[in-house]
Amino acid sequence: MPKAYSYLRFSTPEQMKGDSSRRQTSMALEYAAKHGLTLDEDLTYKDLGVSAFRGKNAEEGKLSEFLDAVRTGKVESGSFLLVESLDRISRQAAWLALGTLTSILAHGITLVTLADGKTYSQVTMTAQPWDLMYAVMGFIRANEESAYKSRRLKDAWFGKRQKATTKPLTSIAPAWLRLDKATGQWNVLPECAEVVRRIFRDYLAGHGAKGITVALNKERVPPFIRESSQRKRQAPRWHRTTIRRMLENPAVIGTHTPHVTEYVNGKKRRKAAQQPIPGYFPAIVDEDTFQRVQALRLNTPSPLRGRNSNREVKNLFGGLARCGQCGAAMVRMCKGPKYTYLVCQTARYGAGCKYTLVPYQQLESAFIQHVPRLVASAAYSGQGEHSFQLKPSSRSGRW
Repeated sequence: MPKAYSYLRFSTPEQMKGDSSRRQTSMALEYAAKHGLTLDEDLTYKDLGVSAFRGKNAEEGKLSEFLDAVRTGKVESGSFLLVESLDRISRQAAWLALGTLTSILAHGITLVTLADGKTYSQVTMTAQPWDLMYAVMGFIRANEESAYKSRRLKDAWFGKRQKATTKPLTSIAPAWLRLDKATGQWNVLPECAEVVRRIFRDYLAGHGAKGITVALNKERVPPFIRESSQRKRQAPRWHRTTIRRMLENPAVIGTHTPHVTEYVNGKKRRKAAQQPIPGYFPAIVDEDTFQRVQALRLNTPSPLRGRNSNREVKNLFGGLARCGQCGAAMVRMCKGPKYTYLVCQTARYGAGCKYTLVPYQQLESAFIQHVPRLVASAAYSGQGEHSFQLKPSSRSGRW
């Protein structure tokens, strides 16, 4: 009695909660019983929540495992592969999908589409050439459906991003926040928020990412638990990369940067979708603290800090220069060996200030030339310190 193998696939994890899996399994059992086939229940191939639009199931999913089993003889020639329809095999462009189909048939496997009871094999494709056209048309339809759904999904997300200031895009958020789905409001987890504030305080106090990491791990401060769409994830310990990402994450001051996924040469890439959205999250770190940290991080480290003590100072104004428009830190930006500027950090993150590039060399030369007079005329704080702020000229726009 010939053996039959079932292949189940659906695109999203949500479909696992529905009827898709039960329906496909039931159809395979009924077909095998009706046609005298032995359904192998040990080798059942299931791609649950795997899309066939870009061929992931055939390249690295369970369908790929079936093809390997066919090539190695684990699945014998003359066996049957039972699928609900051709779009379970592939939703790629028709010429690519046809390659997947022919690779199955070339090894003597008979493919059965259970929805219409149609069989595809070397014999039928030779005797009935129009079956090839039928398969191609089916693949074209499946590909167009997926492309249409993809466009609609992108449009829906674009609409959500347009309303992001009044309604959260998704429940996915930084680990110190949770979304109350009933009210649509973000709730701050106090114990997590305090750890974030401590990290910022320690960094400003001169502790590097490594030192902060070591201290947190020594004190056994629990790493954050982050909720994804599928499960909770918690790292076993603190890592330097976690600290660095937290220090540069504008979400701590409430700014959200939407991203989109695109495919380049078949590879998934994530890129910023539009301008950051200030005020999207509750702020847990004040703006001034965040900007001071960015001034330290994005400029050459201070010559008084650890292994960087002998490095050349490339930014004389690191942690000192402030934007005359909004008061945020001015950070160094290099656009080539001869083009170095200072730019407002708020503007750099698209948080509202005007984006203006200030030529660094001109500013440094002018500062060195006039620093004695500036220091002499600076306001005295009464605590043994002088402070000054560089502002643009209202007439020329120069600094």
